[in-house]
Amino acid sequence: MGIIAGMKISIKAYALRCPVTGLVRYVGAAANPQTRLNLHVYGYSANVGISPVSLWIHYLRQQIGRMPALEILEIVESKRHALDAEKRWINKMID
Repeated sequence: MGIIAGMKISIKAYALRCPVTGLVRYVGAAANPQTRLNLHVYGYSANVGISPVSLWIHYLRQQIGRMPALEILEIVESKRHALDAEKRWINKMID
């Protein structure tokens, strides 16, 4: 794991799955994926940097009253490894 100011950290590659279809709609990486998911939700409600994933989450919440399922795909020890993991998982999901 990486170390920041004497603390061990890990970064998680994660997927957001549609609660209706079960399909992966988004792959990302974050130290705290739940917090990152909340930022996607807040990004829409605050009208700041609205992304396609924020629009999708807004649709799920408004139209069917559900949130995407959060799935941890891989845990890595650095940002560089996280970017590699994220790309690898995106490619796996596309295939």
